[in-house]
Amino acid sequence: MDPNLWEKPEEFNPRRFLDSEGKVRKPEYFIPFGVGRRMCLGDVLARMELFLFFASFMHSFDITLPEGQPLPSLKGNVGATITPETFKVCLTPRPLTLKADAMKPPADLQDARTL
Repeated sequence: MDPNLWEKPEEFNPRRFLDSEGKVRKPEYFIPFGVGRRMCLGDVLARMELFLFFASFMHSFDITLPEGQPLPSLKGNVGATITPETFKVCLTPRPLTLKADAMKPPADLQDARTL
């Protein structure tokens, strides 16, 4: 990322895409899916799928660096696309337990009468 356009581009900072009210903003120089006639037709679907994938992944695993391993570089390798440098992480499955009341219907439906 260009330091003329991004403050501290080498640091991971997802807040750079939020305005002062916490709403997502799209800088005009950030074009991950192209623009105009050549824009990716699957842009909306891709964003939804990525959100679901990563939400599920992060719900299922604790993600940590191996002992003594430094944080990976954010520079990446520039080619036809920008790819990250190789790095390792440890994935630890999270215990998935259900509370007994999680299987009950919501309170507003418990008193509903069926026909």
